[in-house]
Amino acid sequence: MQHNLRFPNAELHQSVKLRAKQEQISINKLVIKALLQYLNTPNSQVTQADLAPIRSQLAELMQKLKMKK
Repeated sequence: MQHNLRFPNAELHQSVKLRAKQEQISINKLVIKALLQYLNTPNSQVTQADLAPIRSQLAELMQKLKMKK
C-alpha cells in the first residue's frame, strides 16, 4: 500500500517536488525530514508531551519508508 501526502496548493507541491528532486529523495521523505527538523527546534508553546504522539507516528512512517533517523 502506498500513501501520498496532500498539499493545499499546486505551487507548494511543485516547490517540494523540486526540492526533493534536488536532494534525490522522495517527497514523503523530504517532508518527514522537514517535520523532524521542525520538531527538534525549541518552541515554548509546544510541550514534549504534545510532541510524543507526533514523533511516534513519524517513527512509524520512517520505518515504513525504510528511513534512518
